[in-house]
Amino acid sequence: QKLDVFVKPFVVPAVSKLRWNGEQADAVDTYFARANELVRMIGGVTAFRLNEETPAPLEDSTMQSIRSVHRTWSGSVTAVTEGFPEERQALLQKMNTALNAAVMSLEEYNKNPSAALLWQAQTAVMEYAFAERQLLGAAAAG
Repeated sequence: QKLDVFVKPFVVPAVSKLRWNGEQADAVDTYFARANELVRMIGGVTAFRLNEETPAPLEDSTMQSIRSVHRTWSGSVTAVTEGFPEERQALLQKMNTALNAAVMSLEEYNKNPSAALLWQAQTAVMEYAFAERQLLGAAAAG
């Protein structure tokens, strides 16, 4: 089966400052750096696996790397959430839910490899990216 891939630019606003009132200054950097690392990892591994004829579980080292980054990212969620104003909480929750769903889809994929679970992971990553773009555009200090 052939797969058509369409590439379209996805622009995330360049933000040098955010309106954020949290106490742990490094939490925001950790949150976005690890989240973007997860997006790259999950996007790469799902695209690669979708090109295979027969779905197979991910290598242990790949899954361990994803779990490790996910753990670090998860550890920053509470501190980051507390620093954003209430009107941004829904977007942040959407981002958190999407990344957690992407990782859970990969965990399920490892138990029962199927293209549908890879597509779920990719969809969740895109949901994160769209919500991130909204949040950064709305929270940019200018």
